[in-house]
Amino acid sequence: MRMTGGVLGGLVGAVLLACVSLPGEGDGAPGAAAAGLPADALRLKKVTIMDRQGYDQPVPAFSFLVPYDWKTEGGVEWTGTPHCPENVMRPWARAESPDGTLGFEIFPPVMFTWDTDPQQQQLRMQVDAMGAQGCPYLPPMAATDFIQGQVLPAYRQGAQVVAVEPMPKVTAMLDQAWGPGVQAMRQAGSPVRYQVDAGRVRIRRGDSEEWISGTTATLSSMVMPGFSNAEVQTTQAAWMFAVRAPTGQLDANEKLLATIIASYRGDPRWQAAITRLTTGIRNSQIQTTIEIGRIYRETNEQVMASQNESWRRGQATGDAVAESFSQYIRDVDEWKDPAGGNIELGAGYDHAWADGQGGYIVTQDANYNPNTALRETGWKEMERQR
Repeated sequence: MRMTGGVLGGLVGAVLLACVSLPGEGDGAPGAAAAGLPADALRLKKVTIMDRQGYDQPVPAFSFLVPYDWKTEGGVEWTGTPHCPENVMRPWARAESPDGTLGFEIFPPVMFTWDTDPQQQQLRMQVDAMGAQGCPYLPPMAATDFIQGQVLPAYRQGAQVVAVEPMPKVTAMLDQAWGPGVQAMRQAGSPVRYQVDAGRVRIRRGDSEEWISGTTATLSSMVMPGFSNAEVQTTQAAWMFAVRAPTGQLDANEKLLATIIASYRGDPRWQAAITRLTTGIRNSQIQTTIEIGRIYRETNEQVMASQNESWRRGQATGDAVAESFSQYIRDVDEWKDPAGGNIELGAGYDHAWADGQGGYIVTQDANYNPNTALRETGWKEMERQR
């Protein structure tokens, strides 16, 4: 039995399809605009990355917080490669401080496949040689192996690897996301197994250092159960992102980077529409941008109306994975957002304010009030949750 990419994408869901977020620092305090802010303050703004190519109108794909004065860019590129629907969409983003010394980059997720049967390997290579290439043909690998073998050659040529670390907490969150779905498939008679992994690689390039983090998740399915042990293996590498600082200053910016990573939120309507879309492409049901737009609108309605427990669990797991990444950088406090829910911001501040529109300020100044200092209305002080 061959597992389709649509099934794999559905299992990964909100956890793996989109990526993470971005940080910043100019002269003085990170993200501090010179006018109207205490010297120790950090001001953040919400940035929403739009998918402007895939549907009949721009739709939000994911969002994150960045320091107020950082430059950001990003989007979702559609490659037009129908032989590997999961790689048709390439969400990406990058940001950097005004002086260019600090930066963050999100790399697109990649789906790749492999066969354990040597004869199938030869056949696949012959098919690729004829120009009918599908997903990249690579064996399953650990997250740090993918970063060193695929990400660095593609995006960081000439970089020196100085440290490699596993991320067991993130791996545990991924295991929680995959486990129930795979167990259900087994109960339905599908001979499948899975493996997940998370890790990060520290590199040095020029006068900068970076942590590049990511995950891999592999689903293996027996082709002819009862007759052969040969498997088809499908792996997705996701949550691939880099944080950059001048050599010797990477660790000093942990507070800011943790805030940015924890702030990532994927748009559930976009993620659910992508899952439906990749399945439709594989079934040759999607022909026009009008059809794609219809899928997004229908999925939007379904997600807004959905109240089932499995959906809520999937969304909670996705947020928990982002939070687990931030815990490796550490130094975050949780605050009650007046707009609803909680928000994690850099630790070490006794006061935090929100403007209700995705803007935040943290400071040690007990007398600071952004409503008067910035001459802006709508700022409310938040309560610390932990």
